[in-house]
Amino acid sequence: MANALEAIVQHNNDIRLLFVPHVHCDLEVITQVFANLPDKTRRLRTQIAPLLHQNSAAQYVYTMYDQCELAISNRFHGVVVPLSMRKKVIAYCDKITKKVPAVVAKMDQPELMYSHEDNLEGFVEKVKANLADKCTSTHTMDTKMDQLSEVNHKFLDAFESILPR
Repeated sequence: MANALEAIVQHNNDIRLLFVPHVHCDLEVITQVFANLPDKTRRLRTQIAPLLHQNSAAQYVYTMYDQCELAISNRFHGVVVPLSMRKKVIAYCDKITKKVPAVVAKMDQPELMYSHEDNLEGFVEKVKANLADKCTSTHTMDTKMDQLSEVNHKFLDAFESILPR
């Protein structure tokens, strides 16, 4: 994965990588990928967001995703949150991911998905194509995004209502 991300960064000088951990085990994966990136890329083009679990965590993660042009995630919320913000997303499906393929299938958007079984060159090309595509979403995608956004707002409202004040 580090080789693919490096190829993407080298393809476009404006690309910055932001790793957003959602749970503790994400830090291990991020550390492995990060360690395999060239030093210059780590220092100048990469950031790791903090792993937060307090009241401000949801809003912080939303802010991080809102600043991204393209989100690549194997986590359910890492796919759904950016989609609800009308961000471009590649749902990376690895061996343990179960919810992500289900949400992509429910949206009937197979082009959003990339499997760990596919070759990395295909992944790099998919990312490049997503970054180059400046077109707005189609009507069908907009409708599905509206539905996801509504579900996402309900989730956030419910989440905030159970947090201690």
